[in-house]
Amino acid sequence: EGDEVCAVLRGGEKLLVNPARVTVGDIVVLQAGDGIPADSVIVDPAALLKSNESALTGEPEALRKSVEADPFLLSSCTVTEGEECRAMAVGIGSYSQWGRIRANLQEDRGNTPLQDSLEDMVKIIGWVGIGAATL
Repeated sequence: EGDEVCAVLRGGEKLLVNPARVTVGDIVVLQAGDGIPADSVIVDPAALLKSNESALTGEPEALRKSVEADPFLLSSCTVTEGEECRAMAVGIGSYSQWGRIRANLQEDRGNTPLQDSLEDMVKIIGWVGIGAATL
């Protein structure tokens, strides 16, 4: 699981836990430099922060996040500005946006019709080559 830790509120107490141990419903406490451990929604009305989502969306600039404007934080992204922002975890692991992207990338997709035709053509060329070599 590694040495990474993130701050969460559980039972009114602030705890440091491994990001893999964050569960849906946990209140994650974020500040500048923190990695976002789960897809989350900002619940602190006074919170104002910026999030670098380039790893997930390709957006080159940090995006401003607040309860009023774009309260969604995506896992695997980084907080670049802000202090003590509280957000509720709503998606973890394969149920997060990052998890869904990874699952789509790992799917074993079958051959396209063009790939099937090319494989057949390669086999024919191979047999023709073997026949020509034996003459």
